[in-house]
Amino acid sequence: MAKIQYQAHHSISRTLLRSVILDFYSYPTFIPQVRSCVVQEINEQEWEITLEIFVIRPLSYRIRMEEKKDGRLVWNLLEGAFTMNNGFWKLEDTKKGCDIHYELEIQMSTFLPSIITKKVQETAIPELILSFVEEAQRRLIVQQKNGLDDN
Repeated sequence: MAKIQYQAHHSISRTLLRSVILDFYSYPTFIPQVRSCVVQEINEQEWEITLEIFVIRPLSYRIRMEEKKDGRLVWNLLEGAFTMNNGFWKLEDTKKGCDIHYELEIQMSTFLPSIITKKVQETAIPELILSFVEEAQRRLIVQQKNGLDDN
């Protein structure tokens, strides 16, 4: 099992980044590994999401994501290509953007060499987070062009 933690600060608002994270249907448009995403809303703070991704080979899995009272977006694996895929996003407002705390506990149903696990930790997760941040920045530019800057 790999436990991956990532923290960063970005000059994008918490509200805008949260909206990108919760826009599950758009994942295939800005995360290259995501092939498809099917969402079932349970209620306003809880969703079941089936993702098809391509990482070395095609993988499919279903998670339940829930927004907790403390603002964390927490997910747990329901079924799929992993024996474990649990984690959370925690976004905190700052004067110049937001702090991002991301944690993932993941275990494949098949053996992965430690070099691949290390690569995921060192490059894939930071690249994934950056994909969300860049999408939020792109949406902010569109909002500003359309006069809707309520970031």
